[in-house]
Amino acid sequence: MRSSPQSSSRRAEMGNDRAMTPDISHLVKAGCFPRGRESDLVDGLLGAGEPARAALERWLGAVDLDTLAAGERRLLPLVADRVAELAITTPEAGRLAGMKRHAFAANMRLFHAARPVLAALSKAGCAPIIWKGMPLSQTCYASTAHRPMSDIDIVVVPDRLEAALRVLEDCAWHPKQGDPRRDAADLIVESNDFSYQGDMQLSLDVSFHIGTFPEHAAQRAILEASLPYEPGPEGVRVPPPAEHLLLILHHGMPANALRPLRWVFDAHALLAAQPVDWDRFAELADEIGIAPMVGIQLDLVARYGPGLVPAGLLERLSKGAVSPLQSRYLAVKAKPLNGRGLGDAIFLHQFVLRNAQAAEPSLTAAKYLWRLFQQKLRRDTPARIFDLTKQSLKRG
Repeated sequence: MRSSPQSSSRRAEMGNDRAMTPDISHLVKAGCFPRGRESDLVDGLLGAGEPARAALERWLGAVDLDTLAAGERRLLPLVADRVAELAITTPEAGRLAGMKRHAFAANMRLFHAARPVLAALSKAGCAPIIWKGMPLSQTCYASTAHRPMSDIDIVVVPDRLEAALRVLEDCAWHPKQGDPRRDAADLIVESNDFSYQGDMQLSLDVSFHIGTFPEHAAQRAILEASLPYEPGPEGVRVPPPAEHLLLILHHGMPANALRPLRWVFDAHALLAAQPVDWDRFAELADEIGIAPMVGIQLDLVARYGPGLVPAGLLERLSKGAVSPLQSRYLAVKAKPLNGRGLGDAIFLHQFVLRNAQAAEPSLTAAKYLWRLFQQKLRRDTPARIFDLTKQSLKRG
């Protein structure tokens, strides 16, 4: 694999950041790697032979399904099939099988409800792109049930955002919160994605950006590279495997209140099912400044399948530049919410602002802050805003 001139230029500009890689390794592993009994769960589901069996038995013996953490609970359909495959004796076998059937039915209900919306978005010229859950469960996992979902992630290009939101309302999907008739200018300042709810509490998340990449060129490149989604509906698109893998890894990278274990299985399923353009993957990761970070993640995934990751790739990624923006993002996300100061809050708003500027290039930081303040006034009392600001100032 060879580096593009653009990637080489970025490394030259950011070469001083390579010294940050050891800290990055700690942040990535602390944020998204399995720990404690989670390691037994991952080994049991993706490992081979007797070690995998022993690991899954240890995990089953250590957990109570009634009080299971959400990050582990989402993997129970995989556990159900793995228990059967390894002939593990457990009193929970029947219950696990029932949970798998429930996940299958819930996913199929969500797909059935979303298809008319996706078709309408396509007909309206919104060119919807879906990623993560729906395409992975339908085209990469061995069973649709193996990837339980709470919503479907839909991306539309920025200049079709208002049209897309009108389509959702015409299809009887409504915002989970807020006024559905606000204009796009308000919406892109408030959030980079919008949750819509239909019948039976089903959800769609609509966004005008993909991934937490404030680099607009990278955003455009990923959106423009999207491919037709074969299961349909017609006109729906999906990121190519290289771009999709990068998005999966980056999405699962930061620390989260919900332990982000699923990225390991999403990446593994995609790599086992679809060929990846590794040159494209490495160049895009380097352009964004996350090559060493995703290399650390791929090193973990590669342990569970010979040939999943080509020889030499991990070394190549380890030599890539590290974006100070992305490394600080990981550091801030690793802090508990009550441990973040005003500076952290301002930093995180940079991502919202810079993604919003992709939809509205004339949006300045001053305009953004003014709109944000106006929205706060509409939602909260001045006393509440004062208290929140005072708390942030005390924390730093």
